[in-house]
Amino acid sequence: MNRFLKILHLYLDGFFLGFCLIVLPAASFILKSAEAGALSDRQYGLSYLPMNISAVAVCLLFQKAHRKWGSRTLLVVSFLALGGYLACMLAAGRGHLNRDVFLWILSANLCLGVGFGYLLSVLNYETAVIDPAIQDSLLLGLHASLGMGAALSPLAVHFFYAQGDWSRTLLALLGVWLPLLALSFIFRPCSPRGDAQKERTCPSRSSGQDVLTAVSGVSSCSPEKSGTPLPAKAWFFLGTILIYGIAESITGNWSTIYLTRVKLFSPATASGCLSIFWVMLTLGRVLSSFLTLKFDPRWIYRLSPVFMTCAFFYLLGLQDESAAVPAYALIGGACSYFFPLSIGLAVTYFHEFKESLSGLGVAALMVGVSLGSSLTGFLQDIRWMTVTGTMQLAGIAAAVLILCAFGISLAKIPVKGAASCSI
Repeated sequence: MNRFLKILHLYLDGFFLGFCLIVLPAASFILKSAEAGALSDRQYGLSYLPMNISAVAVCLLFQKAHRKWGSRTLLVVSFLALGGYLACMLAAGRGHLNRDVFLWILSANLCLGVGFGYLLSVLNYETAVIDPAIQDSLLLGLHASLGMGAALSPLAVHFFYAQGDWSRTLLALLGVWLPLLALSFIFRPCSPRGDAQKERTCPSRSSGQDVLTAVSGVSSCSPEKSGTPLPAKAWFFLGTILIYGIAESITGNWSTIYLTRVKLFSPATASGCLSIFWVMLTLGRVLSSFLTLKFDPRWIYRLSPVFMTCAFFYLLGLQDESAAVPAYALIGGACSYFFPLSIGLAVTYFHEFKESLSGLGVAALMVGVSLGSSLTGFLQDIRWMTVTGTMQLAGIAAAVLILCAFGISLAKIPVKGAASCSI
């Protein structure tokens, strides 16, 4: 396969995955309405639990699965799972025909977790090995395409909702899914399966480039010593990522409900806010990847939760609907680089644990996402928390991150970066 066409194929897959990920949050205010499913807060929150569990499991098993089956097989499995997700969501979207909306959404998110975990892992791997010399740029483009898909998803849901049937979004996605599934069957990996086991000789990099390598999610080619426990400070990084996951998941999963139910803003405004959040999340990550090459990444890292906290509490006191979109732009920009830099700095400080930290970092994020989506939904349903209280929790989590970010980044970044490379 021509290199340009292969990159285009991978980017289209990333765009499609990003689009799929945000369909449910974008349609949450519809599915919670009496005529479309009447999901309770507990049901809506719990619906994310199968996705979080399956995504964590798949990410942790990816290396073993990739060695056994290779990229093409996992790509096919990913798209079959995403097809199951779209079919189940379509059944939920036509909930007036059966009343089993909650069960369909649970099934959909189970499929989404499997598809997300395998597809994103394969995309990261295949993009990185196309050309190791420019892997950072290629991976940056991949995650930008995923972010743009996430940004357009709420707009598409609102467009079809205004036309009278939001589930047409899913029909359109199924129309795109079919050719992408067909392409996955003829996909030619850059290298045969099993190459993940081989070590490579890698060029030395500066600490700034090392942070970027970790941001891309590419693992080290230097093996870890088996059985060696992670240092205590590395666990503090993982705890910080977990707290961040709570704040991000509340923003991504509860914002539409908060803006339409509590603030009484229009669905169009809520969709626009969610879109701008994902746009700024993408653009902020692109900008920060260049800033870390020019400035000490620790200071960029410390500023992120400060901006997050200010944005969340500004949003809580907001009454002007026209100011909601700028508020979400600030939240998205502030959130954009905190998780990548958490992984990047942890890997820079504890380079010999690079592969473990990359996997555990994703797992910690997904646990935080689960707490921010599933647990908060349950607490709302038993009336221990309100939707407003959920958004306040995001602001509190961001404030705690200020202390965490300063505390765990006090040590100087090692001057000499260790060797690193693509998988």
